[in-house]
Amino acid sequence: MKHIQRIALLLFFVGQLLEKVNCSNEGQVMNNVLISDYINANNLKICVLSSCNGNLELLNGFNDKSDTWYSFTNIAVQSVEFDTLFARFSHQIGVVVDLSCSQTVEFLREISKRMFFHRERYWLMFSPDMNRTEDVLQQLNVNADAEITVAIPVEDSARKNYRLYEAFNPSSTRGGLLNVTQIGTWTLIDGLNLALNKTKFENRRDFQGITFRGVVTIPKIPNHETFLQHLESVEFPHLNTISRFNYRIFQIMQQMFNFKIFLQRANSDGDLRNGRWQGAIGMINRREVDISVSGYRWKDEYYDAFEATVNSYATQPKFIFRHPKLVDSSTVFTEPFKNIVWVCIVVVCILSAYFLRHIFTAENHKKVKVNFGNESINDDSWSNSLLLILGILFQQGYSIEPLMISSRILTLSILVFSVLVSQFYSAFIVGSLLTEAPKSIKTVKQLGRSSLNFGIDDSAYILETFDQSNEDSVVKLRKRIMKNRDKNIMDLHEGLDLMKKGGFAFNTDVTSSYLKIKKMLTDDEICDLQDVVYVRETPTGPVVPKKSPLTEWIKISILKMGEAGILTYHAKIWIGTKPECPVRIVDFVPVDLLHFSTALYLIIFGIILSFLILLAEILVHSFQNSNREINTNAISMKWLTLRKFDNKLH
Repeated sequence: MKHIQRIALLLFFVGQLLEKVNCSNEGQVMNNVLISDYINANNLKICVLSSCNGNLELLNGFNDKSDTWYSFTNIAVQSVEFDTLFARFSHQIGVVVDLSCSQTVEFLREISKRMFFHRERYWLMFSPDMNRTEDVLQQLNVNADAEITVAIPVEDSARKNYRLYEAFNPSSTRGGLLNVTQIGTWTLIDGLNLALNKTKFENRRDFQGITFRGVVTIPKIPNHETFLQHLESVEFPHLNTISRFNYRIFQIMQQMFNFKIFLQRANSDGDLRNGRWQGAIGMINRREVDISVSGYRWKDEYYDAFEATVNSYATQPKFIFRHPKLVDSSTVFTEPFKNIVWVCIVVVCILSAYFLRHIFTAENHKKVKVNFGNESINDDSWSNSLLLILGILFQQGYSIEPLMISSRILTLSILVFSVLVSQFYSAFIVGSLLTEAPKSIKTVKQLGRSSLNFGIDDSAYILETFDQSNEDSVVKLRKRIMKNRDKNIMDLHEGLDLMKKGGFAFNTDVTSSYLKIKKMLTDDEICDLQDVVYVRETPTGPVVPKKSPLTEWIKISILKMGEAGILTYHAKIWIGTKPECPVRIVDFVPVDLLHFSTALYLIIFGIILSFLILLAEILVHSFQNSNREINTNAISMKWLTLRKFDNKLH
């Protein structure tokens, strides 16, 4: 079927050749069947055919014989709109040119100025010989990603046989050399015959040792190092982590493709001011450099600034803090039981004291004592009955002698009840000391309700990310923090030191901060460590200028490193993870003052209350004695008065 279609297409073009006079023009090297095969082989749906002297009239039958849409451009006309020549096309485009035309060179120069020899366009160039090919292509901005196929007819073949060549330059702007290599042949009978043993990526991996220019963002470096020494060093891994991680990726990439990078340092990523990008992004946007080693996250405003490659590193802003102890000194001894349980215990104690008091009253009756032959008396007051129940409940024993069976049953029931309550209560207290305290602050909303103080890393990325978060709880927390902006924005070291002391939540990128935290926190402090996410993980990656020929190579190489485990290896060094709480088999946990404070408050309260009552009793007793003396003196005076009066009468 394939040969039948080829013969039919060949017969059609033969008929066209017989009808057109231009087909006999000297120097005509284009072949319509080869164009059709090239378009089909690359699965192109759009093709721009350029020619001069009206030779493209031979190709009027293409749109009727193929699914590909063809556009015709006469490059001999001076009014070619180069800026809009490919603007309306969204698919990959095939472009056919004839290098034998005198106007072709100027046409291609204009194309070259606009960097149209890009991976998005497939170029099929018909050339009379190799010398003409090299003369033309060496004048053009052809780079490593160019999809240029050169077709040169075999001598004396009447355009029935062609040699096909691949043409590219590692970097025409950085002194690369043009490379034209034969990749196959084409014959009218057999069609395309390409040597596809290697991919374009593998065929063009030698960049001839050329030097590209790169930029890396390093805001701060240790005082005793240059920025290159800092990039090479493994000390202070929490500083400039993204740049140092990507730097090692590009070191491997340089060995893979045989090129070098001349690095320049930028103090900041940069932003847009008065329509002009500043910092590292500005250098990329103006094509002052070829590569940015530092990774950037994707934002809408970056669309016209640079071209992203592939994600190599992911940042994760979080609030990190030492979780406060959940023990409230005022309720520590009531935590083991819920309120309903305490109510039940109090009710049981009151009822037990009530029944016990009545039983003691019955036992103290004289007839009952005679029947049991026991002269001892149990105090049947309300206070003694309640005190007795509390003594049993608190495992302090009892001092009564129950005589009746009913009193013995009640006493035994209270003893069993107190043992069970004591077991549950003690088990909870001991268990709470031996197990890790639960962490209740897990969301931004809960974090905002806490009594923690807050701080933010002074990194531009963290500040921007926090400022752009629109979730309601984050907005409320941001307003609270930004009321004292100068105090709450601090560098990484100060923020982590405050976090270590406790009672402080620090907003930073944990992928780098955790590297430092592992070295500065003790095991107990690590167990208290908690983080709260307020924004999802943000991937970042190296970037290049728009229409950069290196985009494809950087993407493929980073993906290959990921498959080979190289990224994982470096991630273990440069990407921090939350340290795990050490698991200890035996851990002797002392009771701290926070847990014990309630007992101290209770005994102090009891001492003060008893002292106040003692004073009250003394005052009352003194008052009663004074009244008694006054009454006695008054009676005595009355008695003496009566006696004197009686003596006078006698």
